[in-house]
Amino acid sequence: MFHSSTHFVIRCAEKSREHTEYRERHENLEKYFLLNDSDTVATEVPLWLEPCELRDYLSVFDGDEVLTGHVDLLRHSEHGIEIWDYKPGASKETRASVQVFLYAFIMSIRTGIPLKHFVCGYFDEVDAYCFRPTDAALY
Repeated sequence: MFHSSTHFVIRCAEKSREHTEYRERHENLEKYFLLNDSDTVATEVPLWLEPCELRDYLSVFDGDEVLTGHVDLLRHSEHGIEIWDYKPGASKETRASVQVFLYAFIMSIRTGIPLKHFVCGYFDEVDAYCFRPTDAALY
């Protein structure tokens, strides 16, 4: 996992504090990215994975509930398709990497785009953490 305190998403997150169109911080941040970052292509992208879509679903997820979530920021850059989740207090996160890994995994299944083309990350106004999901799968 790569950590940065100078990543572009951090600078945008800092600047987005000036955007106060909505009540919720997440909504303002996402709108700021859409308006000011040409690499951001979508926000609040819904994802789901049903048990029938993965052979070992019951044993991997210990149940048969549909797995759902939404990607805060979907970006496309020279690094690949970037899946970012805004996490206030990112440095204290213990499960965010699993969450964004699953988002990339599900998006790969949904789109047919190989997992190697994705980058996962989570961030706040101070820290950004990113990794390739194919690297995470090795551990």
